[in-house]
Amino acid sequence: MSLKEELQQYLGIMCEVRDAKQRAAELGRRIREAEATQVSDSVYGTREDGTNGHIRITGVPLPEIDKLTDLRKKREMRFKVLAFEQEQRAAYLEARIEEIPDPTIRVILRQRYIDGMTWDVVSRHNGHAGTDWARVRAARFFAATEGGEQEMRGEE
Repeated sequence: MSLKEELQQYLGIMCEVRDAKQRAAELGRRIREAEATQVSDSVYGTREDGTNGHIRITGVPLPEIDKLTDLRKKREMRFKVLAFEQEQRAAYLEARIEEIPDPTIRVILRQRYIDGMTWDVVSRHNGHAGTDWARVRAARFFAATEGGEQEMRGEE
């Protein structure tokens, strides 16, 4: 897999981590709502005074809360696994980026792919506001190195 493909895949991992975190947080909100909700029902039975009749019971919906809590635990675990994978992948990609001789390209690739900035923001951070400077520089770099990577793999 080329560096460009690995970097693009890393952006997808970053989105997946954010999504997993948001989903776990949403379940936390739903659990708090369920805990604040009072449900009631009536059953037929003997009251404290010894008479028989309908008895009203009130409480929180424990089965729903338990189900949501279990689901949140699974989502939080998934988030932790993805976050760990993201950290590992970032370290690997930063090492690959460090191998690039051009410091400008290293900065551009780190800001775009590791930090998740847009091309426009990367251009502005490097003194080129309102241009496609960063995207064009990266595209030229990948075009120049793509041929070399294919030769190393024995492709044409």
